[in-house]
Amino acid sequence: MNIGRTFIVLGLILILSSPIVLAASITVVASKTEYNPGDTLVILGTATPGSAVAIQIYNPAGNLVGVDQSNTRGDGQYVVEVFNFPEIPTVMMPYGTYLARAVDAATGESAEIYIEYTVSTSPPVIPKDDTPDQPLVLQIIVRTGSSYQLGDEVRVVILFNYNGTAVDPFVKTANVHLPSVGQVAPETISLVAIDTGLFYFDYTPNELGTYVVQVEGTANGTSNIRVETFHITERFATEVNLNDVENTIVDRIALAQSDIVENVNDAISSVQNNVNNLEEKINSLQTIIEETVLSSRNILQGAISSAVTEIDGQISSAQSDIESNIGSQIELSEETIILAIDGVQTTVVTSVVESGQTISSGLSQSIDSVDTMKTNLDSVSAGVSSASVWITVVGIIAAITLALELVMFVRKIS
Repeated sequence: MNIGRTFIVLGLILILSSPIVLAASITVVASKTEYNPGDTLVILGTATPGSAVAIQIYNPAGNLVGVDQSNTRGDGQYVVEVFNFPEIPTVMMPYGTYLARAVDAATGESAEIYIEYTVSTSPPVIPKDDTPDQPLVLQIIVRTGSSYQLGDEVRVVILFNYNGTAVDPFVKTANVHLPSVGQVAPETISLVAIDTGLFYFDYTPNELGTYVVQVEGTANGTSNIRVETFHITERFATEVNLNDVENTIVDRIALAQSDIVENVNDAISSVQNNVNNLEEKINSLQTIIEETVLSSRNILQGAISSAVTEIDGQISSAQSDIESNIGSQIELSEETIILAIDGVQTTVVTSVVESGQTISSGLSQSIDSVDTMKTNLDSVSAGVSSASVWITVVGIIAAITLALELVMFVRKIS
């Protein structure tokens, strides 16, 4: 019976030491198939990583006599100490076959096993005289996975066995040597008891490489050492990790959005204040501009009115001066022409007297011509009074020219 228990425990160790990363169907095993009074019922197995497992124990009559729960690790493994069987059977806890059910809280899946609660039936070991003495040595079995990812929690299960029977060593130690062996001292680990001779510890590596687990034990005067290794690699992406990363990113985005909204609101408030200040300044500047334009317009209108008045005065003065100068010049020209005509008449008369009666008729005609010219000059003088200065001058020059031609004509006759 003890040998069978040993193989069962070894099978249990293999199950516990297998790394499970992805979600799988729930499994359930017990630390033993047969429990005696006072033994601790330990339920182990695998379920959805990071979830929870509920354990239910039913007695032979189908009544629920034990309930417990536990969270699963990152690799999906779980270990639950449900209760201790009583030293003496009771109505609710009689000897017989018990049902253990494990339920995965994440998927709702369940798994069941049957165990026996009975008195020990193992026959005593009777040594035979013809059996040669065999050296008895404490055996140490260490089981763990061969490879894990960085950040995983590594579970190491240890079984101490002496002469085919699980025993609790008098002295037991466990050390973990890091990959940087020789540079860092090994870590001493405390063992957690599951059952007689069955222990475990959890360890979370923090660097890549190969780790060495060294277990020592002493029982019944014998000692032994066992060494196992496991390797840590880079972490691969899993659905759980992606969900964590996604949640982290979502949280950061939400925080960034909150900060952006707050900053934008502050910026909008600042811009609004600046706009209000600018509007006030624009209104004030507009008032100043309007007042300045109105004042400038009044000043300009006054200056224009003054300039118009001054120009009108200058135009009137210039017109009076022009009229006065033209009148004087016309009067002077008339006097000059009259004197010239009188001189011509005198000359003509003198010439006629000297020349005789032959030129009387010509003189008369000349006098008539002069009178006609005088009449014309009077008309010209009346027209010149309303003409410009240069027209008056041209008329005067023409009259003088005509007078000179008349003199020349008279001289030719004489």
